[in-house]
Amino acid sequence: MTRRRVLAALAAVGVPMAAMEVEDYLRLGLDKSFLNRGMAAQVNGRSNMELLEALNVPEDRQYHPCPEAYPGPDVPRGTVREFPGWDDTRVYAGTVRDVWIYTPVRLEPSTAPSLMVFQDGQMYLDPTGPVRATAVLDSLIHAGELPPTVAVFVMPGSRPGMTDHEAMLNRSLE
Repeated sequence: MTRRRVLAALAAVGVPMAAMEVEDYLRLGLDKSFLNRGMAAQVNGRSNMELLEALNVPEDRQYHPCPEAYPGPDVPRGTVREFPGWDDTRVYAGTVRDVWIYTPVRLEPSTAPSLMVFQDGQMYLDPTGPVRATAVLDSLIHAGELPPTVAVFVMPGSRPGMTDHEAMLNRSLE
């Protein structure tokens, strides 16, 4: 699926938006692997090692769904559209990934919605998983605590013939 087709699919469900151009993405260095720069490499004054240590907190516990993950019967449910095997990318040429787009029920055509992007998207989509993102979005939008928000759920890309280990490493490159 081409970038143009993804943007057309978003427009077809009433989502007006502009995308970051590939040239800007490359100019900002967002295509460079932070992990390959070593543990002392810094971004915004923080090193990989500092971030790794910050994530290693003994008090962390398994995430349990919040109350908003269980919307009531009066909460209108948005729709999720799947784009399997998306492979049209100039930045990560040759990679294939699955993409899902969530569209809330109440989108005003005259107002651009907010956008939220979920990496490792399939985990967040699982209606019985620990996050249940679309249910939470439905609840928060219905309650007026969040403006209408379109969500894009993206899985890491892989190349044909990659082993599971190679695909896992590719996730860090993206």
